[in-house]
Amino acid sequence: MKRLMCLIAVLGATLWIESPAQAEFLGTLLRDEGWVLNVDNGSVTGDPGTAVTLHFVRNNREVVIVRTVAPGQRVQFSFPAPLTSDVRIAVDVDSNPGAELSIEVVQGDRAFQLTIPGSRTAVLNVADAAETTF
Repeated sequence: MKRLMCLIAVLGATLWIESPAQAEFLGTLLRDEGWVLNVDNGSVTGDPGTAVTLHFVRNNREVVIVRTVAPGQRVQFSFPAPLTSDVRIAVDVDSNPGAELSIEVVQGDRAFQLTIPGSRTAVLNVADAAETTF
């Protein structure tokens, strides 16, 4: 009986393990230029709209900025050049189930686009111009 209970406990623990978070890699931002995040929420209907959370991952900490986009709107968020301590920027987009929207990150003459079904995370690396090759 004890063996059966241990087997059930192990099986239960295995089923409770969540799959790891998955993110879409968008591209690399340069440290010496500001950038813009465009969110096209035009096809999203119904409240509460869309939440956009930016995670600026720095050497020993993380800075979080949250923005909301009302249903049916297209908005543009401007950001200064990434800090020297910024390593990565994650953009979490959380919208209504079944909604489809698009985001675009523009920096200089480069643009990264992603169509998002409902909710998703996109990741941008941050690098010096000398470290990147396009």
